[in-house]
Amino acid sequence: MLSLAVAFNWIANTSGTYQILYAAADGFLNFLPIALAFTAAKKFKTNQYLAVALAMALVHPNIVAFTAENTLNFLGIPVIYGAGYASTVVPVILAVFIQGYVERFLRKIVPRIFSIFAVTLLTLLIMVPLAFVVIGPLGLIIGSVLGKVVAAAYGLSPVIAGLIIGAFWQIMVIFGLHWGLVPIVINNLGLNGFDTLLPMAVAGVMAQAGASFAVMIRAKDVKLKGLASSGGIAAIFGITEPTVYGVTLPLKKPFVSGCIGGAVGGAIAGLFGVKTFAFSASIFIIPNLKSTIEGVESNVTVGIIALVTAFIVGFIMTLVLGFDEKKEDATLGEVEDKVQKDTINPVSGTINEFIASPLTGKVVKLADVQDPVFSSGAMGKGVAIEPTVGELLVEFDIDTIKAAGKLTITPIVITNTDDYKDVEVINVENIKMSDKLLRIKK
Repeated sequence: MLSLAVAFNWIANTSGTYQILYAAADGFLNFLPIALAFTAAKKFKTNQYLAVALAMALVHPNIVAFTAENTLNFLGIPVIYGAGYASTVVPVILAVFIQGYVERFLRKIVPRIFSIFAVTLLTLLIMVPLAFVVIGPLGLIIGSVLGKVVAAAYGLSPVIAGLIIGAFWQIMVIFGLHWGLVPIVINNLGLNGFDTLLPMAVAGVMAQAGASFAVMIRAKDVKLKGLASSGGIAAIFGITEPTVYGVTLPLKKPFVSGCIGGAVGGAIAGLFGVKTFAFSASIFIIPNLKSTIEGVESNVTVGIIALVTAFIVGFIMTLVLGFDEKKEDATLGEVEDKVQKDTINPVSGTINEFIASPLTGKVVKLADVQDPVFSSGAMGKGVAIEPTVGELLVEFDIDTIKAAGKLTITPIVITNTDDYKDVEVINVENIKMSDKLLRIKK
């Protein structure tokens, strides 16, 4: 939206209004390592807040302020910092992965009486310097090498270079390795007044947009449709993270389809030597394809064809190859005990979702359960089932259990009831396993 507003001269990109709205648009992605640290720490079973502190150090304003002229070092060891770690993925994930081992090791050797502060202190003292001195620079070096390889490939064969850049651009973005190419693009624009790498990269962007729109058309899940449509629009305007992280990459096949589309579009741009005369990584590159230098030609028509082809190939391949919206979880028999989306009220916008019963038996009000923890509603709204039959997992004697004064009734409770508008019990006395049991309104 901001890109459109600037393009149509509705707002200046130097105004305070633009800066505030841009902060809303770019804030999360700029500090992406912090969010990634929190989720990665959960996956690697290490302290999430320690991981966040580590990520915050990587993107700290004082650190970002250092440049090549203002050399940064740690205990005399030079730190290769480059463009920084904002919006990158690999450095922080790798750092948090290693943090898990360091933290667990320290908890084994530090006396329990000191562990509350000592483990935290020592983990940060070890991991922050390690992240700056070793882990982060490793990603920057990989990006730099990749940039040199691509530049050499273009010198040997523009078509192959276009195919490589178009196909792997989004993969490089995911790992933050595209920053190895950005200096090359800027250098080309500064020295020559034009660049040939960026049109190839934008083909990869347009292909992911095409794949995202195909997901929107083919998907059955309402939320996925909405995410795919908004992500596709954002990708057209140069912001691919929402569609890549939220749509195409999780679904796998659409991401691959987008990479193939990018390869085709990139190869076309390389074959005809399409040039850009200003920096733009979105659909707004099209006006920049027109030559502004006397004696230097650039085929705008072929540039448009390359971008449109990339979009179409990504779109069609996604429709043809398809994708799996959900992975079936192993549950009782063939029962899917996940929330199942059913209907949307077009007036109120309320989403009705249903939860299937994991048991066959008699439905009992939760208030009638002889356990105040459940009957009081303290655990949340729900229902209970007195089981009679079901998928054979283990044999037990219901009569013997009852004779001993024990209960076989099974509560099914939505513990985060407050997150929803309402939780309703479908009016049935007896229910079979996998039948709809609860209606959840969102």
